[in-house]
Amino acid sequence: RRSSSSADPMAVKIAMIGAGWVCEARHIPALRRLPHVEIVGIVDPDEARARAVAAKFGIPNFSAATSAAGIPWLAQATAVSISTPPRYHRDWMADCLELGKDVLIEKPVSLSRAETAELDARVQKSGAMVAVMHNNLFTRSAVRARRLIADGALGRVTAVQTRLLNSPRRHLPNWYEALPFGLLYDELSHFLYLGDSLGKNLRVRNATVFPSAQGHATPALATLELQADGFPLAFSLNFESPVCEWHMTIVGEKGLLVHDVFRDILLRLPDDREHRAADHFRTLAVATLGTWGGFVESGWRHLAGKLDFGVGEVMRRFVAACETRQAPERIAWPDALRVFGLLQDSIDELSAAAARK
Repeated sequence: RRSSSSADPMAVKIAMIGAGWVCEARHIPALRRLPHVEIVGIVDPDEARARAVAAKFGIPNFSAATSAAGIPWLAQATAVSISTPPRYHRDWMADCLELGKDVLIEKPVSLSRAETAELDARVQKSGAMVAVMHNNLFTRSAVRARRLIADGALGRVTAVQTRLLNSPRRHLPNWYEALPFGLLYDELSHFLYLGDSLGKNLRVRNATVFPSAQGHATPALATLELQADGFPLAFSLNFESPVCEWHMTIVGEKGLLVHDVFRDILLRLPDDREHRAADHFRTLAVATLGTWGGFVESGWRHLAGKLDFGVGEVMRRFVAACETRQAPERIAWPDALRVFGLLQDSIDELSAAAARK
């Protein structure tokens, strides 16, 4: 494998902020596949963690720190990739913008409208290239779904229905319960930016929330209703399921698409007409064959740990933006602001619903 320290004078030099699982398993491998990229160092509050990840990937510098102050090698970097827990996003992004770095930030960009407004002022002042990790926009399934819609394969889209099922026994970080509505705050952004890619002028209309019986910040169940120009979007978010599934169903006049987000599989189901026995089994055959076809495309990569869920494309676009000074399509700062606004509107509606109970 190519060394992270390439000595390429044309390389975009990137510092990794946060040495957690996302950085180690997604961000660094994606960056190492790109030409003209040099990872100059890694920062984490846990020195042992930073040292271990640096050693694993041959990264020349590491530091244990909670701010950019006092990190001498950080001056080598022209850009940063921030994948700390969300409560640290604002401080690290503000620090790095102040130092003149281009910034890739994990979603959500902050914990409040006020923090994001402050960051926006800093972005406008700095002129930095800023991108957000809206990675699931670039999975094979999501790209294919948008292409089929654009080609008219579904006819007019009439609705989008999303179902998230999460098991509390799933491998999860230890910081999410400190967020507003816990894990919901971190994971809802994925479905908001996917919905945003399918329709224009999304706005939140209504919400319900059923709190955890165990007193967790993450609710047992939450629902959200949104409206785009031309069709509604309905989200059902269950965080106390024994099974984990993330599905988006895009309903059209001629058929529907089922986007299996976890497995990166897209099923295209045609109109089943009068739903007689032959129609029912035809739909079953299409769904079964489509699932196995999707496994051939993506499933084996998932089993082998090689499915990157669009992270590679986000990194490619960010590095290209750093080189060309042209905003990266679909993941630029205005995209981050728009989706963050939807997230905060959703939290406001959920808070109001919780207060009514």
